[in-house]
This record gives sequence, structure tokens and C-alpha cells, in this order.
Amino acid sequence: MALVDESDEELMARVRKGEREPVSILVRRFADPLLTFIVRLVGDRSQGEEIFQEVFLAVWEKRKRYQPLRSFKSWLFGIAANKSKAWLRQSRNQRAVDTDSRWTCTETDPTDNLVQGETSALVVHAVSLLPIKQREVVMMRLWHDMSYSEIAIALSRSESTIRTNMAFGLESLRKYLEPRMRD
Repeated sequence: MALVDESDEELMARVRKGEREPVSILVRRFADPLLTFIVRLVGDRSQGEEIFQEVFLAVWEKRKRYQPLRSFKSWLFGIAANKSKAWLRQSRNQRAVDTDSRWTCTETDPTDNLVQGETSALVVHAVSLLPIKQREVVMMRLWHDMSYSEIAIALSRSESTIRTNMAFGLESLRKYLEPRMRD
């Protein structure tokens, strides 16, 4: 079986043994979703790219700490969340605004594209206004399709806390978006 056909966990097991090649495969697999997650957390594209590099450096440096039965995605997003929050604390910037989102419109009607783009930008902005604990949970759950248990593992919180953060985050989003989405 070729390396590219191996699961994330199998690749990380190889990395744990000191193999470098699987790291590049993991970087390619997670480049878009992880970078998007980081940029939306910190609100700065260039800083997000630096943090992304720091995350994979940490993956290599902490490879022996990875537990083979643990979800690699949870472990990776946990490292990314911690690195992003550390940067936010240092910069005292608790608001992330990334209007250059990775949402794309596939419609051919320019009006539909405009409406979708405006709606996407509004949603991205609304998420950026959430407190960091709610923001990271909402993003992991809705944009990265992680289960509550995976998020709990990634963020070292209880699943009930994750569910509470999600509920409060969704309620805040509803309150922000509802009046802005009416015509």
C-alpha cells in the first residue's frame, strides 16, 4: 500500500517512529482545512500561515507523545487551537475577522454569486465575533465536521462543555444573523 493510501493515524504512527515522508502527506491533506481554521481563529492570513508552520513543527517535535489510538485530526486541531490562542493572548487580539474566506460559489448567475458571497462574508464575520471558546467549537463542528467527542479531545474539555459552547455559539450566531438576513 502506498503512503498516500494510509490513514492519518497510520501515517502518524510512521512519523512517531521518525519517518519524515509521512509528514509531507499529512501537511498536504490538512493544508486547506487547518489553515482556514487557524486564519479564522486569529483573523490574520500571514500570521495564520506562520502558526500553520509552527503546528507541523510541533507535530514533529511532539511525535513521541502522539497516542496511536487517538484521532490524528483531533490531536492536530488541538495543537492548532492552542498555538492560535497563544498568539491571540500575546497580541491581545480577541477578534478574528477574515473576509477573505475560502467559500466559493459554483452558481453561474452573477446575482446568486453576489448574494452567496455576501451571506458567506456575513457568516464568517458573525463567527469571528464569538468568544474564542465558542468560535473554535463552532468552526470545528460545522466547518471541519468533527464530532463533539473529537472536539472535546482536541480542546481538552469535557464533551458537555463542548456542547454548551456550541449551543451558546449557535444562539449568538442566530441573534446576530437573523436581523441581518431579513429583506
